Amino acid sequence: MNTPTTNTTASSADEGRPLAAWSGIVIACASIAIGVAAYLLHGFLLKTYGTEAYDSACAINETFNCDKINTSVWGKLFGIPITVFAIPTYAAFLGLGVVGMGGGDAARAAWSLLRLGAALGLAYGAFLLYVMVAIEQTYCLFCLTMDAMGVGILIASTVALRRMGAGGASFGRPLAVALVLGLLTLGGVWSFHETTRQALLTEQIAMADKAAAEADAARATLAAAPTADAATAGAASDAAVAGAAASGPLVARKISDSLYEVPVHPDDAVLGPADAKVTIIEFADFQCGYCKKLFYVMQNLKRRYEGKVRFVFKHFPMNTLCNEHIKNNRHKYACNAALASECARRQG
Repeated sequence: MNTPTTNTTASSADEGRPLAAWSGIVIACASIAIGVAAYLLHGFLLKTYGTEAYDSACAINETFNCDKINTSVWGKLFGIPITVFAIPTYAAFLGLGVVGMGGGDAARAAWSLLRLGAALGLAYGAFLLYVMVAIEQTYCLFCLTMDAMGVGILIASTVALRRMGAGGASFGRPLAVALVLGLLTLGGVWSFHETTRQALLTEQIAMADKAAAEADAARATLAAAPTADAATAGAASDAAVAGAAASGPLVARKISDSLYEVPVHPDDAVLGPADAKVTIIEFADFQCGYCKKLFYVMQNLKRRYEGKVRFVFKHFPMNTLCNEHIKNNRHKYACNAALASECARRQG
């Protein structure tokens, strides 16, 4: 009589083949999510601190604009871009996917951790989707891509656990792998964030200093070589402005192809002495990303020339509801933001 034997080697191999396939899906999804999150983090830094205009590949229009979500209050956690946390999280998922490939109690624990982590990540993704739909009415395609990768990881981990069946779970090794990979990646990402941010801020200061030096040089040249014609032109200009003020509201006047005389109204927001030799007039929209870039440069100039230069702010909301010079509604909240700022200004 032949005694039946069990081929444990073949059994393990049969279990390993499907696990390897699902591990491959997890590793692929995590890698894609890391790449997308890294791109969003880089874009956040350039959009927030860069001196050059920047639009990501997803800044298509008002409906699909990753930059709007990425740099909004919803794109940060404790004031830090959420991508700083997303990258190490997906790095930990990648490590768990590798552990899950081996089978056994450690693999079962790895798949359990993956399923829990992916579920929690998707819960946050669902909240962010609500923000896109109900609050911002703008969609971040890259954010949705990361959510899709989370769905892939959740499905893979759920199927892998069912394939493995009931059994014990050893969490020691999977937790160690996830924590080490996550913390090491977090350290690297945070270092990149801080280094890049400081470099961009230094570039802002250098640009502001250069602009200030050029303004000093131009003012010195004018002071060293005054002409009768310039004095006459200045007097004529002052007379024209005075005449316009006496006859009605001041309006802008074109002097040449690249030179305009822009009046300052009593109800304009002004910082600095009225008799300053230099007046800087800014037209801006509170929902404009490029205006946000200018803000950092202007802050440096205001600190450098406090009490010497007059800074004037004029509203230019890019919305047809309150600006007849705009052909389309670029910024949904621009008009209300301008009104709110005026309320604040009038209250001091």
